[in-house]
Amino acid sequence: TKVIVCWILGPLSIIACLLWEYVLESQLRRTTPSHYRVLNCEPMLPLEIFRSYDVCAVLYGSFVSGMVILVMFYFLSIFMIIVAGYSPAHAGVQLVYFAPGMGAGSLISIRMISKLRQPKYPIILGSVILPISLGLIEWAMGNNNQTQVNGFLVFAGSGVGLTAGSLAIHARFSLPSNRVAVVNAMTLFFHSLGGTVGLAQCSTVLNSKVEEYLKDQVASGALTGPDAGALGSTNANQLVDSQGLSNLSPGLQTAIRDAYQYGIQWSFISLVPWAGLSFFVLLFLSRITDQDRRREEEEARFAREAYQREVMRYHGEGLPVQESVEKARAGGV
Repeated sequence: TKVIVCWILGPLSIIACLLWEYVLESQLRRTTPSHYRVLNCEPMLPLEIFRSYDVCAVLYGSFVSGMVILVMFYFLSIFMIIVAGYSPAHAGVQLVYFAPGMGAGSLISIRMISKLRQPKYPIILGSVILPISLGLIEWAMGNNNQTQVNGFLVFAGSGVGLTAGSLAIHARFSLPSNRVAVVNAMTLFFHSLGGTVGLAQCSTVLNSKVEEYLKDQVASGALTGPDAGALGSTNANQLVDSQGLSNLSPGLQTAIRDAYQYGIQWSFISLVPWAGLSFFVLLFLSRITDQDRRREEEEARFAREAYQREVMRYHGEGLPVQESVEKARAGGV
């Protein structure tokens, strides 16, 4: 009952919030203020920002990057502890390989933006890397090769590093300055939301695939006797939590490890469509205005116009064109 109440109240609260923001935004567009002071407030979430394709694409990119980060840290640790047999401390150390990848991706994005003057190119490159790295990590887990997992973990980190900072830069320069704070806050929110959705989705996939695998093992006769009876009375998660994997029989240990390996592989596969879609969404980001180059062009245009005015002034005094040009140059214009 409590779960159902939460499922009902949550969407209703979101709908009420959006309706209230819509009312405030509608009131803001009116020429005359309302008699009620509460309706004259500035909306915290202007719905007009969602009319911009760039904003929606940036938010979706942040959603996917948050999903990848949290799933990496949570489900790879499960793989290392249950399947690879590492201690929790050793499994945590292996996750550090994600950090140098993020650092390398951030440095590459900085160099690309400084050279190309557009953040969309490192964003697109990172969105290409993410689905490929997810598939490679799934393949490495299928081989049960920890070295390959660590290497592809670095690769995935570079994809996140390429997209995370570049998305923030694109959001900063693709909107008016009065909307930057709102979009940055929404970017952080969607980053966290992506992690929440990713954990919920992958947990569901993992539990489903583990139960499916173990049921197939019992049905095929690979697990019999007490092992099959233990699985019939409870699920694998409760069995591992209550007794510990090392306290189970060797046959049941192998079956549970294989089941978790199979389930975690499918958890990573379930993220590939999200990451693949982000590539196509981010591919059509618009080009932002290069403020430095625009300022240089304006200064050059002003200097050229001033030079032309000086030439015309000297020419108007009766001097030949060539002498007018030389005199304008001598004047330092």
